[in-house]
Amino acid sequence: MLSPFQKHLLKDLAQGKTHYEIGASNGLNQTELNIELRNMQARVGAKTLAHLMHRAWELGLLSARTLCLCIAVFGASQSTDVQKMRPVRIARTQIRVTRRQEVA
Repeated sequence: MLSPFQKHLLKDLAQGKTHYEIGASNGLNQTELNIELRNMQARVGAKTLAHLMHRAWELGLLSARTLCLCIAVFGASQSTDVQKMRPVRIARTQIRVTRRQEVA
């Protein structure tokens, strides 16, 4: 289903490496890495990276230990510290917070 190279990328992603780290260690630029990740998602029928990890586990491509690590990494990556987010994400987060406060 996935090539050995794609399985290697999957394990790097599950270990919590950033896209930059994965690309640098595998000789890929960000565009090439994103294309490879999209191809992997299409091959396993996943819509998001988190869904890719779940499908990979279902298909036996990741061990239970790796999946637990992946879940911890994805859970921790949802930063609540606004100063650490990229500017576009900051703006979207502030809009969402404002809307929630208006509704409440």
